[in-house]
Amino acid sequence: MTKVVCNGRLTTRKQLPGLERAAPALSTFTQLIPRSIRSRLRRPYWWLRNGARTFVYRFLPQSVKKNWETALPNEVAFWEQFLAQRGGPFATEYAERTSQNMPIEPLLAARMVASSSESLAILDVGSGPLPVVGRALPGRSLRVVGVDPLADEYSRLLKQYKVDAPAQLVAGEAERLTDLFVPAEFNAVYSSNAIDHCHNPMEALRQMLAVCRPEGVVFLRHFENEGAGRAYRELHQWNLCEDEGALILWNPHHHYNVGKLLATEATLQAHTTQDERGRRIVIAILTKRPMRESPRC
Repeated sequence: MTKVVCNGRLTTRKQLPGLERAAPALSTFTQLIPRSIRSRLRRPYWWLRNGARTFVYRFLPQSVKKNWETALPNEVAFWEQFLAQRGGPFATEYAERTSQNMPIEPLLAARMVASSSESLAILDVGSGPLPVVGRALPGRSLRVVGVDPLADEYSRLLKQYKVDAPAQLVAGEAERLTDLFVPAEFNAVYSSNAIDHCHNPMEALRQMLAVCRPEGVVFLRHFENEGAGRAYRELHQWNLCEDEGALILWNPHHHYNVGKLLATEATLQAHTTQDERGRRIVIAILTKRPMRESPRC
């Protein structure tokens, strides 16, 4: 249970006064308000609720790791529903993610075809049960590995709902990849909407570079400022945005210029685009620097 300071005294997060603690009473009260008035109040209520969450996150010190651990069961519940319903309203995405012929992310594929090797290895960090990086690249043999703290739970769900695992899943945190894989094991390391879930994202990025081969790439694809947009609920503890080609990783307590901090290890390119639903997407590619030549005698 997370300990925080509230009104000048040490307390627990469970004891904090707030909208979520008062939710049952609020629900009963709102039923007494005429429907026509309730519809007008819905948006102001939404802004008030999310503003309160952001205020608590910003001004009351909390453990990001604790928040992360607390939110993990919700992630399992989401994926169980997704698998049980074969994607439900996202049936097309389900079909794509369970297919062995799902093509590699196009921007990543363009980088990988430049490799002279016929056999390539990709690590998908924070992959969930169905890695989204893809599994097919014409003319190349691919080994795709997904790593996720909940991989054991996901493997159980895949078996329970009789879904063939599209890739190998390994249980582990992004912050401890070198405990699971040898240095420079992968031609590319990929992460989609997962770095904002990390409890220590800068360490996660360093670990991703450590298991990437020299001149290989770490490819990041994330919704812009997802933590702020979700009011720092559940696993959404961080934001990623692009500022004139720089990748910025931030929350109300921290602000990191990723390219500058990792300049000795990699070069960085970043840009912002939009998906088919108009959502802003931040794409960043870290290219690991080649190994330094040994000094000549």
